[in-house]
Amino acid sequence: MKKGTAVIGSVASATGVFLISLMALSCAIISLLGIESVLRPSIIDWQSLLPFAIYTIGIPVVLIWLALMHWRGDSGILGAAIMLSAMGLLIQFRMGSFNLLDWKKDVFAALPFVIGLIVF
Repeated sequence: MKKGTAVIGSVASATGVFLISLMALSCAIISLLGIESVLRPSIIDWQSLLPFAIYTIGIPVVLIWLALMHWRGDSGILGAAIMLSAMGLLIQFRMGSFNLLDWKKDVFAALPFVIGLIVF
């Protein structure tokens, strides 16, 4: 390899996986919100989008932190964690079990997300 040519880093490739998972998650959330708005128009509110907002803001913050720390780990594991967290949020959103605003009512419903953030 020539001197001066850079291979794409681990964080950059994980960022690509994040963008793909964000696009897939956006499409799924939009379709689910469309279905929910037809079936139960009075229930849809901004709290339904809270998991999506946390994911959209949280993962780039982690990726920026990893880039600033010059992380050179396995991008496949990081990409898998990003994709699995997106699918986990989507499944919890679909089941209606994700409610961070009223976490005292059902503590065990919010625990997997908090534990996942700590481990990640």
